[in-house]
Amino acid sequence: MKRVFDILKQYEEKGHKPDVFGEKKDGCWKYVSSREYAEQSDLVSMGLLAMGLRKGNTVVSIMVHSFPEWNFLDMGLRQIGVIHVPVYPYLGEADLEYILSQSVPSLVFVEDETLMARIQPVLQKTNPGAGLYSFSPQTGIPHSLQEITRLGMKARGKQEGALQRIRGKITEEDVVTLIYTSGTTGNPKGVLLTHRNLVSNILTSSTLHPLGPADRVLSFLPLCHIYERTSNYQFQVCRTTICYAEGFGTIVDNLREIRANGFVTVPRVLEKIQEGFITKASREKGLSGHIYRRAMVLTGEYPPDHRKSLGFRIRRKFYDLLVYRHIRNFLGGRIRFIGVGGASCSLKIERFMWTAGLRTCQGYGLTETSPLVSLNRYPPRQHRLETVGPPIPGVKVRIAPDGEILCRGPNVMKGYLHNEAATRKAIDSGGWFHTGDMGMLTEDGFLIISGRKKEIFKTSYGKYISPQHIEDVFRESPFIDHILVVGEGKKYVAALICPNPGRLKNWLKENYLQVPGSLTGLISHPLVINMMDREVEKQNRQLGETERIKKYVLLSDSWGIKTGEITLSMKLKRDILHEKYRREIESLF
Repeated sequence: MKRVFDILKQYEEKGHKPDVFGEKKDGCWKYVSSREYAEQSDLVSMGLLAMGLRKGNTVVSIMVHSFPEWNFLDMGLRQIGVIHVPVYPYLGEADLEYILSQSVPSLVFVEDETLMARIQPVLQKTNPGAGLYSFSPQTGIPHSLQEITRLGMKARGKQEGALQRIRGKITEEDVVTLIYTSGTTGNPKGVLLTHRNLVSNILTSSTLHPLGPADRVLSFLPLCHIYERTSNYQFQVCRTTICYAEGFGTIVDNLREIRANGFVTVPRVLEKIQEGFITKASREKGLSGHIYRRAMVLTGEYPPDHRKSLGFRIRRKFYDLLVYRHIRNFLGGRIRFIGVGGASCSLKIERFMWTAGLRTCQGYGLTETSPLVSLNRYPPRQHRLETVGPPIPGVKVRIAPDGEILCRGPNVMKGYLHNEAATRKAIDSGGWFHTGDMGMLTEDGFLIISGRKKEIFKTSYGKYISPQHIEDVFRESPFIDHILVVGEGKKYVAALICPNPGRLKNWLKENYLQVPGSLTGLISHPLVINMMDREVEKQNRQLGETERIKKYVLLSDSWGIKTGEITLSMKLKRDILHEKYRREIESLF
C-alpha cells in the first residue's frame, strides 16, 4: 500500500466484505459492501473526469454528520489526483471566506440546504464559478453526487481506461488532501498532506489496537478532522466495520445497537460518561449508594503503570460485579478499545475508564503530522496513564533545549499552502517539525505534554506558568465545564470559570434546595458560591503554590466551537477570550 486509494485494492485482494460501512436509515442499520464501495468510488472518478476535473484541482466538502457517501467522494477524488479539502461546518464567515478564496475549489459539496444557505453567499463572493453539490439529492440543491456517478456510468467506455492510466501515475509524494488548521490566532493555515504522509500513519496505527475484521466501531467525530479521518482509513485497512452515528445525541444508543467493539473520541465524551456515573452514585441511597461511592473512590487508586496490588485486584473484582459491569453494558458490553485524542485527557478520567474495564489509549498528534506522533497501546507495558504513550514506529521524537517537542518521520506534512515562511519556521533544516507543544520524555520513552509553548506566561515574580496544566487539573472537577487561566505579568494566577449548570442544579436538588430559574441566578446563589470556593480550594491542593488560583469569576456563558471560543481540536482561543472578557479579567487583579 503506497497510496490511500490502494485500500480499495486490498478489499479486492483479501476478499469481499459485506459490511464496510454502516448507516442507520428508517430505523434500521444498512451496510455498504466492499464491492459497492469500489464501484461507487470508480464512478465518481469517471464522472469527475468527464466533467473536466484534473489532477491538482481542489474539491471542498462540508458536512455535519458522517455517512458512506463521503467515502465514495473521497476515494473518487484520490484516484484521479484531485485534492480533497474537508472543511468544518461551523467556521465563521471570515474563515470560510479565507479558505474558499485560498483553496479555489472547482466543486463544493454540502450536506443539506442549511449548509448551502451558509456557503452559497460566501462562494458567490470568492469563487462564483464553483459548482455546488449535495451528497444525496436534496430539495433546493440542484446538483448531487448521484448526478456525477450517473455521468460516470455513461462515460465508462471513454473514461475507464483514462482512470486506470491516471491512477497508475499517482505517486506517494503527490498531495492528497489540504486541511486547514483551526488556529487559535490569525487565519487558518492550509496543511498539505501527501499519500506518503497519510499511508505511513494509517499502516502504523492499524497495528496498534486489537480490532479486526469481526469487529465494529462507531464513528461520531467529524471526518473533516484529521484524527477521525485517519482512524477511518486505518479501520478500513483492518477490515473493521465502521458504523456512522446518527448524531452526538445518539452515541450511547448507537453503541448499544451495533454492540460496538471500539471507538475513537475526544476526552469530553469520556467526561460525560464519568459524570453520568457520578450523578448515579450521588442519587443512590442506603447500601447501594455506599457501594457506588466506594466504587468511585477505588477508581482514583488505579496505578498509572498498571501494576495493581492484590488488594486492589480483589476490591476491583468485587465492585466489578456490582457496579463496573453496568457501565460497560451501558456502552453495549463489548468495548475492547477506546482511542482518545484531540485534547488532554485527565488522569482522573483515565483511571475511571481503566478501573471500569474500558481500556482507553491516549495519543498525541497534530494535523501537520497526519496526525499520530505517539500512542499508548497494548500490552500494558506499552501504556502509561498520564502520558500520551511512546512515539509510534517510524516517528522520532526529541525535546528541544527549551522543552519544545520536535518530531521527524514520514508523517510530517509537505508544508503550508502558499506560506513558505511558515513552513520553514515549522520544519527546520534537519527535517524536525516544531510542534509548538512543551513536554518531556520519561526514562522508558513515554511522552508527557505540559502545555503550549506560546501559552506559557510569567507572573510579575518571574515564575513561569503553564495555563493548560492548571486548566487540566481544574477540569477534573465535575462542577467545571471550561476554565481560562490568566495572570501574565500579574502577582498571582486567576481564572474565568464556566460551571457545569446541570451538575450545579443536581447538587442543589440533592441538598433539598430550591433551584434558581436562570443560570445567572444559579451562579450567584450564595450556597453555590461557597461550594465553588471549596471546589477551587480542593483542586488547588494538587498544584504548586505559584500555580494556585487566587481569584476567579463564574460566568453564565457556555464556550463552544460554534460560538467561536474553542477550536475544532478543543483548544481555547485565548486571544478571543481575553478580548471578550477583558473587563472580567481586569476585575481579578
